[in-house]
Amino acid sequence: MEKLSERDACRPTVEMLSLAHERNVEAELAEAIQGDLDAQKMPLLARMRTQFAPNPACVPEVNVHLGKLGDCDHLSLKTAIWRNLWIDNVALAKHALEFIELGMKTAKLKAQPVSQAHLPAN
Repeated sequence: MEKLSERDACRPTVEMLSLAHERNVEAELAEAIQGDLDAQKMPLLARMRTQFAPNPACVPEVNVHLGKLGDCDHLSLKTAIWRNLWIDNVALAKHALEFIELGMKTAKLKAQPVSQAHLPAN
């Protein structure tokens, strides 16, 4: 790698770091790279990808059963997590403002006894 320009050395280095992280093989990849360097061989990304490729036999099969689209509407109405911001924006903004004002009022009430406790005695 010393013979490569910084730019040409950077890409495979970053890709190997990514490979190590994605496959959770940081220590093993470091040993493989060090072995190549000790043998005065260039660590090749393609070889490392092959060596640390996931075993297809170990990949679980996952079956996903999709519900009906209407179920999402029913769920969102029950949980109130989705809002139509094009239609509900004014109501949502009013509710948010009330929530913030209540929080500020509560914080001020909680702070009063604390600030009074720190006032110097006359």
